[in-house]
Amino acid sequence: MFAIAYYVVSMIRCTTVKKETAPNQVKRREMTDFTNYNVDFKTPEDTKVEMCKIIQSTHLNKYGHLSSGQLLKWVDISACLAAEKLAGRPCVTLSVDDLYFEDKVHVGEIISLVSGVNRAFNTSMEVGVEVKKENDDGTRKLICCAFLTFVAINGAGKKVKLPPFQFKSSSEKACFTLAEERRRVRIAHSKTMKVLLDSYEDSNHPCASDIRRKVVKGLCTRVESVELVLPQHANHHGNTFGGQIMEWMEGISSISAVRFAKGAIALRSVDMIHFRGPSQVGDRIVLRALVNHATRNSIEVGVRVEAYNCENGNMGEIRHINSAFFIFESTLTLPLLDPTGTEDGTRRHREAIARAKIRLDRRYILSSQRVEKLSVKLNRSNVMYLRLNNLSCLSDLASKSDWKNVSNDENLTLSTREQNGVLFFKVSKKLSSSRVTDFHAFNILSNPLVRKNWDPLMISCEKLSKDIGEDDCVFRTMMRSGMNDDDDKKNEFILLYSHRKPTRKGDSYIIAMRSVVSEDDHNKDGDNYNRMEVACAGFIIHQDPGQNTEISYYNETNPKMVRYVTSDVAGFSKLYSVVYSKMEKYLIDSI
Repeated sequence: MFAIAYYVVSMIRCTTVKKETAPNQVKRREMTDFTNYNVDFKTPEDTKVEMCKIIQSTHLNKYGHLSSGQLLKWVDISACLAAEKLAGRPCVTLSVDDLYFEDKVHVGEIISLVSGVNRAFNTSMEVGVEVKKENDDGTRKLICCAFLTFVAINGAGKKVKLPPFQFKSSSEKACFTLAEERRRVRIAHSKTMKVLLDSYEDSNHPCASDIRRKVVKGLCTRVESVELVLPQHANHHGNTFGGQIMEWMEGISSISAVRFAKGAIALRSVDMIHFRGPSQVGDRIVLRALVNHATRNSIEVGVRVEAYNCENGNMGEIRHINSAFFIFESTLTLPLLDPTGTEDGTRRHREAIARAKIRLDRRYILSSQRVEKLSVKLNRSNVMYLRLNNLSCLSDLASKSDWKNVSNDENLTLSTREQNGVLFFKVSKKLSSSRVTDFHAFNILSNPLVRKNWDPLMISCEKLSKDIGEDDCVFRTMMRSGMNDDDDKKNEFILLYSHRKPTRKGDSYIIAMRSVVSEDDHNKDGDNYNRMEVACAGFIIHQDPGQNTEISYYNETNPKMVRYVTSDVAGFSKLYSVVYSKMEKYLIDSI
């Protein structure tokens, strides 16, 4: 339902795959079949909420455009309403994924917030929110995309199990699939931070270079503020509204940033926010902000939020509510930050540098934009974003409905589509033998080491990286350009394979591939091969009840790869028909 966003994921499996006892039986925590029960499924469309706001002067900051804190508040409200449409009971914000603000909004302009549940897990759910502004001519421009996690609670404040939730359309299916990958990113975030901190180098210290710029002590940017939670700050079930806390956090972080920059600033992004616990009416909310890191044009401000209550003249226990990091930008050259002099200043500075690296990975690896060089160097700190990019691109491609049928041959269909000058193609075939289950096909196709047994184009394959995850690995493959290709110059691919089993009965198996640069890549025969790159490719394997397995192969071509495809598209050859026939024979013989 929503465009695949920036964010983000996957180093640690958040659910456990048990060993299958029979083909086509995948048992996981979420694997539930409701077909034998009288259960009403809710769909993403059932949870859809649309809010429209006209920007008034009370919504503006001192620079004359919409306050980011106000926008965060509206995003949280919209997402909460969607979550409660699924749960049928009060919901509270558990976390907010990274946010990137793409444009400013001014007084008199209209913004629309469209939200809906992407996926329901056991007791938590992911809600996507898309914010756009409407221009006078009716066109819309994206302001930001947000992904929030909510839990439903009962009267005692305890989490409750969510009702059945299922997608209908192919676009909803893509969002449903990727919600679990983003969940893996959240879980793996702390591990990625540790990897980056372990590789920190002291040469990154900002005061070691550019002595011409003014140096500002970090202590000078410290800001502290206390807010009293009043009834208007609480949501409809008594807790302090998450959006209100985010608005307060944005306000105090901007004060800290202005103290450092001494000039105009603009909030550009917010790192992942995790709510550690609730607060109620009557609580005192203590917010502390401090600049952690600064480059020539950007500032990271850390905000810590605590709460306490005064009952019977005594101050209650101080509770840590949450922490967040706000990234501001300035058009001016900023001074240098000296983190020393503050409590644990060196640690803050090092962690800020690690977060800056993570933000770059999220922003550019997960971007749908294509660049001339498709391969990205894979390392321990960015592997989860490359995994998410791998799966999100394939899922997004498979969800498109504007495929053009080019040819049909023996139940094999070749289709193409074009977008922004890029050619995509799809080869689909429903296997003739009912003995080949989707589970069996997945086990064979997800292992490229056996591909040479059925693919006449493959020359060789070897595994490179060995420690990047249970369901992901990097392979170096050698391929021919065609069936009768006698040229000594062959094609080399370094591919990240990401394969995922379904988490619900009836879902598809996914095998995604994309080019990477591996640290274990030592090509001794580089002069004898053409290094080729793949932006997005892979298999979607599906089997409806009582039907034969259908295998679809997708590929996003590039100038080097297009000759693989155009001969079949134009009708001059039947390369993919031959490959699919050999694949099917191998699948049957291997049962």
